[in-house]
Amino acid sequence: MTNFADTYFKRGCINIELQQYENAIHDFNKTIDLVQFYPEAHYYRGLAKRFLKQYSEAIYDFDIAVKLDSTDEEAYFNRGFAKREIGQYEEAIDDLNRVLDIDPDHVAALWNLKYSLCALNKYTAALPIMDKIVKLNPDWYSYMGRAGIKETIGDIEGQKEDEAQAWEIGHDLWI
Repeated sequence: MTNFADTYFKRGCINIELQQYENAIHDFNKTIDLVQFYPEAHYYRGLAKRFLKQYSEAIYDFDIAVKLDSTDEEAYFNRGFAKREIGQYEEAIDDLNRVLDIDPDHVAALWNLKYSLCALNKYTAALPIMDKIVKLNPDWYSYMGRAGIKETIGDIEGQKEDEAQAWEIGHDLWI
């Protein structure tokens, strides 16, 4: 039975790469029918559902994935992303912080944490997140993201400094 489950699983992964998400879900369903406790199958089925913007269904699969493997940082990340997309910001923050406990330099988790904090009007809490993003990834988008937060909290001088730095890095993006 496991060989069939692995075959369906591998085909599901290929279907994700091909952006054939409905086919991928079908393959992961078959995998899970054969081997119920297959954390990767639950994770990837959730990922396919996330790509289809079926966020609540994706969260369900990511819930199972993290119950089966509590160290799967990408399952926590994608569950946090899905929760953010449906407005569950506090829950998203919990998941994204869990990712950052495992990998403090997970830039995508940092960005999603920043978005969730800003959605809750917690701009002061979002600023150190942006500081870290700028440190890890000092590009135009990072400086402009931090400039936006500084503008919101009234740090106009800091905003201007970040915008100037962004201009130096990628002034062609301003045109």
